[in-house]
Amino acid sequence: MGDTKSAFTPIDTNDLIQEAEKIKVHIREASNQLRSLDLNLGASLRLNIKLVEMEAYLSGLRYALGEAAPFTQSQARHSAAGLS
Repeated sequence: MGDTKSAFTPIDTNDLIQEAEKIKVHIREASNQLRSLDLNLGASLRLNIKLVEMEAYLSGLRYALGEAAPFTQSQARHSAAGLS
């Protein structure tokens, strides 16, 4: 049989941890911006969508690190509604 190479390349755990920490900072910044009384409705909606996307990404990183279960649609709805 021929030499087959896997398409899977393992990711360094330290890289995942660093990325998770970076995303946590972005989530805190977005959350702080959402508290601003000067934020108009359109900007607030866009920022809220970005926040939910970052939370889902962070959940995926945590899952890859073995720290959490996969992010679900239900969690996304609760997060978007501010119920997390």
